[in-house]
Amino acid sequence: MGDLGADVWEYSPKTQCVVGLRSGYSVRLVQAIKVRIVSVNVPARQLNVSPAEAIVNIDERGKIKQTSKKLRKGQTSRQSKRKK
Repeated sequence: MGDLGADVWEYSPKTQCVVGLRSGYSVRLVQAIKVRIVSVNVPARQLNVSPAEAIVNIDERGKIKQTSKKLRKGQTSRQSKRKK
């Protein structure tokens, strides 16, 4: 889960999402994000992907900042589209 960015990420079985413990940002299964292909296993028909960019980073002052401009803390991609 280190591919998601500079945070401590934990899977929450209750909400079925991955939550950044310091930032509070979450990644849900249905959330649309850009990914890059890491590996392909043709015989097993498996495709491994990781996020194209980290969701959160740490700035020069040590503060967590979000790299995606679409989502805010605790907001899903659907909620972001409704605001527009």
